[in-house]
Amino acid sequence: MIFELQAALARHRRPVLAVATAPILAGLAARWLGTDPDDVMPWLFLVLLAATTLMLTVMWAPSVRRRMPVFLVDERERVFRTPEGGVDVATGVAVLALVGFLTPVPADLFDEDVLRTAAAVLLPLAAAGKVTAAWRTAGLTVSAAGLHAAARFGAMTVPWAALDDEQPDPTGGRITLELAEPGLVRTSGWVWRRVIVIESGREAEVAAAIRRYRAEPAERAAIGTRDGYARLLAALG
Repeated sequence: MIFELQAALARHRRPVLAVATAPILAGLAARWLGTDPDDVMPWLFLVLLAATTLMLTVMWAPSVRRRMPVFLVDERERVFRTPEGGVDVATGVAVLALVGFLTPVPADLFDEDVLRTAAAVLLPLAAAGKVTAAWRTAGLTVSAAGLHAAARFGAMTVPWAALDDEQPDPTGGRITLELAEPGLVRTSGWVWRRVIVIESGREAEVAAAIRRYRAEPAERAAIGTRDGYARLLAALG
């Protein structure tokens, strides 16, 4: 069940994040209309509580349930794709709910200038950064031609010939590629240090798959097929 929820959040990330701006709009409307904050904030708090519960559920429930698959097989396009996680979307929803909850609060309740600045400037900026990052999909597509890594603010296409024979172990859900031919790599947007973000918790297996296909070119023809995926899982043990 939790994986279906994660998949739904990831698949519909933009509509979900757009709807999640409703608490902020409600708070702004309350201030513009001069509504008593005490009439609005209990409802906004319930929204914040629901959003926080959603975030914690998506973040922690997978740790005690079955793991996500290493790849999803797309036979139509003949590629493997890493599953998308919904944690970033759920976190974005929670941050938007927090900003919405604080929007109707009168500024004079913040006695210190530092607190007033944090509430009025820093928190909205942090929320904007989080939502911007969650707006785009992050993940890896593996094909017979090479790798295509989508990041939050850019993308990177790496042919197999560009990869070095030796690849480092992943750390913290991230795979850093070692390149033998950097000139073959194509990027768009902002890409940080040839890092691939893996949201499924299976970065070790994904890194092992990259090493396998780099070392065994004959296996690349089976990428994007059920049989090829079964052989990959058998090789990974």
